[in-house]
Amino acid sequence: MKNIIEQHLFFSRSDVQITNTPIGLKIELKSCKTVNKAGMPDFPGKFIRVALPENTRAKKVTEEIQRTSKISQEFQLVTSAQEPVFVYLNENNETVSSDSEYHKPDNKAYQDALETTQPVVELVNTEWIDNIPIAVLKVIPLRYINNGTIDLAEIIKVNIQLEKFKHKSHTPLNIRKKRFRDINKLDRLIANPQIIDNINLAPIDVEAADFSIEANSVDIPDSVDYLIITDNKKWNEDKTSGAYAGDLVTEFQRLANWKKQRGLRTHIAKIQDIVDGLYGNFSTGTRDLQELIRNFLKNFCATKGVEWVLIGGDTCVVPVRKACGSAHGRIKKGIAEDASSGSTEDGVLSGDNTIAWKGTFLAMRVKLDNTNNPEFGRNGHILTNFRTGEIIPFDNAGTSNSTTPGWYFTTDDTFATRSTALTQWIRINGPKNRINDTMVWYTPDNIIPTDLYYSSLYSSEYVNGKKDWDHLNNGLYGQHNWDNLQLDGTDFVADIGLGRAPVESQAEAAVFVNKVLDYEKWDENPGVNSVERFKKMLYVSANWGSYRRIKPQPGNTNPPTKNRYYSNAASSYSLLNTEVKPPDVGTKLICHITDTNRQIIEFNLNADSNNHGWYYATSGANISPSKYTLPYFGIDIPVPTSWIVVYGNSAQLTPIYYALDKSGQDSSMTEQEELRKWMKSNFYRINQIQRLYTDETDLSPVEYADESIKHLTSDNLKEELNKGPHFVSLSGHGNSDWVAYLNTALINSTTNGNKTSIMIADSCSTNKFDVNDSLGENALKHSGGGAVAYIGNSRYSWVGLGDDYRLEFFKTMQYSRHLGDLNDSRCNFANENSIYKVWVILAQNMNGDPEMPVFRDYKDAIPRFVGNSRTLELHRSTCQWVEKMVYKNKVFFDSVQSGLNAGHDGCYYCLRSHHTH
Repeated sequence: MKNIIEQHLFFSRSDVQITNTPIGLKIELKSCKTVNKAGMPDFPGKFIRVALPENTRAKKVTEEIQRTSKISQEFQLVTSAQEPVFVYLNENNETVSSDSEYHKPDNKAYQDALETTQPVVELVNTEWIDNIPIAVLKVIPLRYINNGTIDLAEIIKVNIQLEKFKHKSHTPLNIRKKRFRDINKLDRLIANPQIIDNINLAPIDVEAADFSIEANSVDIPDSVDYLIITDNKKWNEDKTSGAYAGDLVTEFQRLANWKKQRGLRTHIAKIQDIVDGLYGNFSTGTRDLQELIRNFLKNFCATKGVEWVLIGGDTCVVPVRKACGSAHGRIKKGIAEDASSGSTEDGVLSGDNTIAWKGTFLAMRVKLDNTNNPEFGRNGHILTNFRTGEIIPFDNAGTSNSTTPGWYFTTDDTFATRSTALTQWIRINGPKNRINDTMVWYTPDNIIPTDLYYSSLYSSEYVNGKKDWDHLNNGLYGQHNWDNLQLDGTDFVADIGLGRAPVESQAEAAVFVNKVLDYEKWDENPGVNSVERFKKMLYVSANWGSYRRIKPQPGNTNPPTKNRYYSNAASSYSLLNTEVKPPDVGTKLICHITDTNRQIIEFNLNADSNNHGWYYATSGANISPSKYTLPYFGIDIPVPTSWIVVYGNSAQLTPIYYALDKSGQDSSMTEQEELRKWMKSNFYRINQIQRLYTDETDLSPVEYADESIKHLTSDNLKEELNKGPHFVSLSGHGNSDWVAYLNTALINSTTNGNKTSIMIADSCSTNKFDVNDSLGENALKHSGGGAVAYIGNSRYSWVGLGDDYRLEFFKTMQYSRHLGDLNDSRCNFANENSIYKVWVILAQNMNGDPEMPVFRDYKDAIPRFVGNSRTLELHRSTCQWVEKMVYKNKVFFDSVQSGLNAGHDGCYYCLRSHHTH
C-alpha cells in the first residue's frame, strides 16, 4: 500500500484584495472565505478534498511551501474573524439583525500567529463517497510570519500520510444506484480526479423489460424507483387522522403513471396504509407519525431500491420533523473586558445574552425586545447545555437547587428573589459541572423544519436501541455543538432524493402535478413548445448591507433614539444612534449637509474638538471611544458599537442626515455576479440573461456592460418573471412572504403560464413551509405561472454562506439533471465541522419533484434517443434506464425511426408503442 499521497495546491497573488478598515486590514482571496473561529486573525481559506486509495484513510498531513508572495512589508493588524449573521425582514419589511456580538481580536490567537508561523493545511477528517475515502483539508494560504509581515503561500505541496482502514457503507445495496451519480461529482469535488480513473465505477447494463410492474398495483411491488407518500386525509403528529383533504391520491396517480412511461417503477404509499401496518409494523415504540414514516422509509427504500421520494402533501398531510439549529440562541460567558465593572474567573454579565457563575448558581442576562419582554425564556422555549445537550427544565415552583437543575426568572440582578413575571434576569441552579457552561435556547426561531429527516436514512450513527436523530432521548432532534456535530446521532447527508409537494387540497395537488407534467413533457412537442425558455436566467439582488440614514433627533434630545442623532454645538460633536453595528451596515460615514454637498467623514479613534473625525462610542451615556487594548501589541483596537461620535465643524454636526454605507459592491450582488460568470463559462447556452440589482451603479463598467441589467423594482421583477425565465436566482433579506420585492401577491399576478421557473433563494425564511403558506409554497400553487420548483430556507439564512450552497446547486448540474440531486448538493458541506453549515443543510428545503430531469439548457429539451448496443433497446434520452447504461454501449439517434432502422427495439416504458419483444 502506498503510504503517502502528494497533492499540489496553487494560489495567486493577483487574486488577493486588501482593504483598510477602521478595525484592521481586511484581506479577501478569490474562492476563499472566513474559516477561522471568531476572534482569530481573519485570513481567508477554503476546504479542499483529496481522494485517497480504497481501504485507507488520512492519518496526518504535512506541507512544503514551495513558493510564497509577500503581502505586507511590515506588521499590519488583520481584522478578527466574526461569526456569520442573519438579517431578516419582519412583518413590516423592516430589517432585524441577529445582533451577534462583535468578537474582538483574541490576544492569545494573535500572539500565537505572530510568534509561531502557523501551518497552512489542516486535516479535518476523512469522509467517504461510497467506498472512496476523501481527505477533507482546511487550507489557509495567508498567514503572519515571524517578523509580523503577511505571506501568501502560492504553491503548496501537501503530503497526506495514510493508514489502512476498511470502510463499511451503511447504505443498502438496493438503493446504491445513486452512488454512480455521487461518484460522478468527484471530478468536481476533489483536487485529484485522476486517482479514481482506475476504479471500476460503471453500472451494469439492465434491460428495462426485466422489471415490469404495474404502478398502481395494490400488491407491494418487488422493486420501486419512485415513491410517493400521500393521503386523502390530513394527519396529526400523534398518528391520528383529521379532516378530509381531497382526492390527492388520484392526482398523484397521474404523476406516477407518467413516471412509469418514462421507465420508472412507481408506487404510492398512503399514510393510512402505513399506519394500519399494511407494509409491516413500523409503529411500535414510535413517538409520533414522523418517526413511523421514517421507519417505513428505512425499510421500504432498502428492500425496494427506492431512489426518489415525493412527499405528497403539506405539513398538515405529512408532518415535518423539526431539528435543532444551535448557530442561533447560544448564551456565552461574558468576559471582563466587556464589563463596566466586576469580574470573576467564570465570566461577567457584560451585556445582553451573557452568563456568569456566581459561586453557587449560573446567572443569565437576556436581551429585551421592543415590547420590553425577554427574547428567551418565553412559553415553549427550551434551555439546554450546549456542550452536553442536557435540558435544564423550567422551575415553576422554585424548588431547584445546587443538586437539582432548573431555571426561573428573578426580580433583579441580585438573582435572590424568584419572579413569576418575565424579566431579563434568569437564575440557573444545579451542579456546577452540569450548568456552568455555554447554554443554548431552542425556540421557534431555531427549531428548524427539515425534510432531511426523511432522506438521511442510513448511517453508522443510526443504531438499534437509540432514537434516530435523538440519541439523548430528550425529545429534541439533531442536537449538535462545535466539537460534536453528531451529539444526537444525526448524519447530515441525504441517502435518497426527496422533495415535497406542499399541497393540502385536490385542486392544489392538480396544479402541482400539471406543472411537473408540463415541464417534463416539454420536449414531447418541439413544434409547439419553444426551447427558447431554457436559454433564460434571471438574477435578482437586493442589498444585504443596509444604507442607513441617521436623521436629526426631534427636539435635539439626548440620547437620540434609533436612527437619529443629537448635536452638541458647544462641545463640537454629534452623537449618532445607528441601531445596529457592523457587519450589518457599512463603515463609510457620509455627511449630507445639503442635497449638493456630501462629505465623507474619516474614521479617527482620537477625534476631538480639535482633531475632527468619527469613532465608535462606548454607549449613549458614555461617549468615550469604544476600544480594546490588545495586550501583546499594546495597541488600541476600535470595538464597533451602534453608537458613533462625530467631531467636526458646525455644518458637519447638523446635516440633513448622516448615512452609513459600505464601500464598494454589496455582497448580495457580488455573489450573484460570481454565479453569473460561472454559469456563463460552464453553461454558455444559457445566454438570455437579465439582472435586477439594487446596487448596480457600483458595478465596474465592464461588468455593467456584460449582460442586460435593470434596477430592481417590483414592476421590473414582474415584467421579467412574466417572460418565463427558466432559472431564477434570488438574493436579499427575506421573510416567509418576501424576498427582493417578490411576494405572494406578485407571484399570483404573474402570467408566465406553463413556462414555469425553477427558483432558488439564499434568503431568510422564504420557504418557511410550516407556516400556511410561505412564499416558497405559493410559488408552486399559482396555476397561471410562477414556479415548478422552489428551493429556499425554512428559517434564517446566514449572510455569506447561502451563496455557497446556491453555487453548489448549479455546479451539480454538471453531473446530474435530477432536481433532488441539485438540492442534496448542500450535504457536500456536512463534514466541514461548522454549526452554521449544518443549519443551512437542515433549513434549505425543496418544494418540487426530486426526480424531475432539469433541462440544463435548450439542447436537453431537443428530443434525442439512445440505443443500447448490447441489449438493442431504444430509449428517450430522459428515460431512467439511460442512466443505468454503460457509456460505451450508448448509441445516439436524432429520431425514433433512425434508431428502429438500426435494429433497436423500443423501450418497454418510454417507447412502448415501438416495443415488440
